[in-house]
Amino acid sequence: MKNLISLLLIISTFNVFAETEEANSSRIKVVYGEDNRVDVPDYHDAEIRELARSTVALFRSSSLSSIGELINIDETNFADDANVCSDEPFRNQPASAFCSGFLVAPDKIVTAGHCITTESACRSVKFIFDYAKNSAGSINTSFSSDQVYSCQEILGHKLEGAGIDYAIIKLDRAVVDRTPLKLSDNKSLSNGDPLFVIGHPSGLPSKIADGANVMSVHENDGYFKASLDTYGGNSGSAVFNQRTLEVEGILVRGAQDFVQRPSCIRTNYIGQNEGSGESCSLISQIEENGFSTAPEAPVGEDRYVWLDSDMTCNLFRGSNYIREVPDSLCNRGGGEERYVWLNSDMTCNLFRGNNYIREVANSYCGRSSTEGQRYVWLDSDMTCNLFRGSDYIREVPNSYCGRSSNEGERYVWLNSDMTCNLFRGSNYIREVPDSYCH
Repeated sequence: MKNLISLLLIISTFNVFAETEEANSSRIKVVYGEDNRVDVPDYHDAEIRELARSTVALFRSSSLSSIGELINIDETNFADDANVCSDEPFRNQPASAFCSGFLVAPDKIVTAGHCITTESACRSVKFIFDYAKNSAGSINTSFSSDQVYSCQEILGHKLEGAGIDYAIIKLDRAVVDRTPLKLSDNKSLSNGDPLFVIGHPSGLPSKIADGANVMSVHENDGYFKASLDTYGGNSGSAVFNQRTLEVEGILVRGAQDFVQRPSCIRTNYIGQNEGSGESCSLISQIEENGFSTAPEAPVGEDRYVWLDSDMTCNLFRGSNYIREVPDSLCNRGGGEERYVWLNSDMTCNLFRGNNYIREVANSYCGRSSTEGQRYVWLDSDMTCNLFRGSDYIREVPNSYCGRSSNEGERYVWLNSDMTCNLFRGSNYIREVPDSYCH
């Protein structure tokens, strides 16, 4: 896996592109089928757009500058940095991040272990939220203090070659106004499960890429493989289950990003089901989800307090809250835990006594994760949609409805404004690169 600087060194030499996929598998990524990367505000699902607020870009402190109270990133664009071809997506955006990460607790970030390997390296990194295209259509390149955080310490770290790969970072303070992501237990993860990823391919502003699936699960080695459209810079990205919106893994390895053309480089495209897949560390295998470093018993003035308000066990020093810890460290209250299936929204939920705690995987209630769900093709807008009973949930990839993702699609050159455009039937969808019409 490489950061952006390493990527530029690699793409400058043609011999590197003659290496096998296996030789590149620990460093770079690939696009499977069509390129599904989308800027965050352009993605169709508001719930998934909101998840992107809890993902983060990693920057070297040396690549940043300050003006007053704002932190600014280097705005050198991707095309200038990497000599990508003229039809390469996002070529005019900045490409300044070197890895990705995501929020798992108010003051904790998870990323790939190869992105941050030592305490000194960690202290040279800034974690920046909202490095993305904004709703006005421009790229955020200046950030306030509430968007920029530093490393206090590494809480957990593993880097096992072709196996598990992660780092858990404690930030210098709690993150403002963002919700930690929900983490899967991976118990129901299996081949074919639909996935999407949110991160910073090639160091670009945040992208959402869906249309991927689990290709294989290697539980004993701590990872799974998937057909994700990811690049160098996506290392540390959160990989989500499209059905549950829980994090299933951390993007850590993949196949070759780019191939050499006579005067430029372009994305390496392979078939949707070809290749060995991108490797993702299983989130459940990160040391109890990695986020408790409490001792087995209180030390000194430490004490463990059960809070009925949110049914959690917490470490306090005197009257100061430190962090949430495993429930077993407290004399747990609140009654017995039970899993309750709610027909009202077709979800499985954890209760303690009569108190609702959180939504969990449907398998905990002994029901299929798709029970009551159906995928409906709507000819009105040529989209595939998830319904539970008669209730619309969200739009999903067209392949869920057994239709080709390009069924009825055609590319039309409009002389009126000299642009190439995507149509489904007679319906205009969006403008696309001119090369699609050639």
